[in-house]
Amino acid sequence: MLSGEYNHSVDTKGRINVPAKFRCELGDSFIMCKGLDKCISVYPKSAWDELAAKIKSLPTTDRNARRFSRFILGSALECTPDKQGRTKVSASLMEYAGIEKDIVVVGVETKVEIWDSKEWAKYNDVSDDCMEDVAQEMFEAGITL
Repeated sequence: MLSGEYNHSVDTKGRINVPAKFRCELGDSFIMCKGLDKCISVYPKSAWDELAAKIKSLPTTDRNARRFSRFILGSALECTPDKQGRTKVSASLMEYAGIEKDIVVVGVETKVEIWDSKEWAKYNDVSDDCMEDVAQEMFEAGITL
């Protein structure tokens, strides 16, 4: 399971350093695409194949299914890190996530999320305010800490 939070910067060539802890689980190549909440999602190929199969099974007659498919699949790119663990992030994904320089790389179960550091801070400020309600919902779903 991917977990943890790492702070990095985008270099002058638009590359990010994938934390070593994540490189092992992501493998030699992985898929980057738009994520929910204005971040970039990074999937190991096995998790990507599962997600793509589920998206492919959605009915093309459903408007929201088509939108979701275009949103995720239309932005997907295969990436291969260099020997130092750096990988180029497309300009369109950087723009979507509002990434300028400083980033936060977060492990979230079967994927990694890349956030602009300011957006990550804003997201967490809002999340902390409502975490008690979220925790109650999770408790009702059977999840306790």
